[in-house]
This record gives sequence, structure tokens and C-alpha cells, in this order.
Amino acid sequence: MVDAEWLFSFRYFLNSSWAPRSEIVFIREPIILLTRPVVKKEKDIYTVSGMKKVLYLGAIVILLLIINGLAHSIYDLWSKKDLITQAQRRLDEEKIRNQKLKGELSYTQTKEFIESEARNKLFLAKPDEKEVIIPQIAQKEKPKTEVKKPNWQKWLDLFY
Repeated sequence: MVDAEWLFSFRYFLNSSWAPRSEIVFIREPIILLTRPVVKKEKDIYTVSGMKKVLYLGAIVILLLIINGLAHSIYDLWSKKDLITQAQRRLDEEKIRNQKLKGELSYTQTKEFIESEARNKLFLAKPDEKEVIIPQIAQKEKPKTEVKKPNWQKWLDLFY
């Protein structure tokens, strides 16, 4: 049953100026209001999770591309490090060779070198010196006679 006070206050409201003007029917039986439960409107689950999957896969692909680029950069730097060490070694060798050549150049510009080259290659002598030529005595060598051996014996000598 409907409470009498509530019904009286409801009639008072309907007679007031705030109530809408329409036909009102009072029912003596209890009123059961059927209302829908308030449900929060959720976004479409499939599109949101699908979008998340696409973004996740896109992020993974981008990260893999970045990692690939970094790996190639590291490999290139490592190989160039070997090239630098080889170039440094060649530079050191060339510096040593350069020092030797500078030493030879400084020696060739001295009077001692010029004098020794004039004596040895041009057969020049100082004015107060006498030239002496020593003949080379050739010793007669005994000609070696080869003993003709058969091929099987040569092979035997070769291995034993």
C-alpha cells in the first residue's frame, strides 16, 4: 500500500503550479517502478584493445629498427677501430723509416762520406797519396766431377 502522507504530498504537488498539466490517474495499488540500472557507457572493448595491440606492435617494430641501427653502428665502429690500429702501426713504421732516412741524409752530406765515395767509386786519391792496385789472385778450383748415379739411388739418397 502507498503511504497516505506521501499520496497527500503528491496530490499537493500536482495541484501546484510546478506540476505539468495533464490527466492524472490515481491507482490504489502499490506502484512498482521498474528502472534500468545505471550502466557506465564503456567504449567498444574490441577496438580499444585492437588499437592498443597495433600501437604495441608498432612500438616494438620501431624499437627493433633502432636496436638494429645501433648494432650496425657498434659493428662499424669496432671494425674502424681495427683500421685505426693498423694505420697507427703503419704510421709508426713510417716514422722509424723516416728517422733512418734523415740519418742517412745527414751522413751523406758530411765531408767524410763524400771523400769515401770519391775514393771507392771514382778511384780518386789525395794529391800526396800514391795509388796501389793489388791484383787478386785467383785460386784454381778443382772441378768437381759428378758421378753419374742411377735415378733409384738418387731417390734413395734423397729420402735416407
